[in-house]
Amino acid sequence: MTSMILILTDCGSSIQVRTPSCTGPKSRAASRSRNMSVIPMLNAKKLIYTDQPLAKYLINRKGNSMGDVSAPAMNGEILVFKSILSQAEHIENVPDMFYYRMYESFRYMLQQMPRLNCSREDFEIAMDYLGTYSTKLSAYGSIIRPLYQQYAKVRPLEKIRDLELMNSRLSAYAFERLKKKMMKEYDEKHKSDN
Repeated sequence: MTSMILILTDCGSSIQVRTPSCTGPKSRAASRSRNMSVIPMLNAKKLIYTDQPLAKYLINRKGNSMGDVSAPAMNGEILVFKSILSQAEHIENVPDMFYYRMYESFRYMLQQMPRLNCSREDFEIAMDYLGTYSTKLSAYGSIIRPLYQQYAKVRPLEKIRDLELMNSRLSAYAFERLKKKMMKEYDEKHKSDN
């Protein structure tokens, strides 16, 4: 089942955005579908949501980006979110929830990193690129933090890590520490490959 968001822009034209709900709210396919609509939704005069099914989304089809766990796919996803965040800087009255959702996208990509099927070098490059997104988000930490405290369901150590990443003064250090930990986990996971 899919859901549709009808976006009415200032000039009166409408954009139909189909969001796959059957794949779950945190799936890559649902996330990418919503990504295409973020900026138009921020600029929209009116949003109308309907949960009427419009089409079935085939998750396991060949070439589906949801199943692509390559470094280039991850880097592409990071690029899209960084671009959305950059474009939002030129929009007035961006809701605080937008920045929280951008942070949740960062957390989702961070959780997907161990699934990457790539060389150590490509993994490190993807981690560094994800770090640039983290740095960009840390500028909005004071906006993200209250919503994070309200909505995020995480373990205490993850919460400490996330709050450090949201702090613009601690963000770079916190991400370096996180990267070091994830690189060590990557090495342990792949040591039998060598």
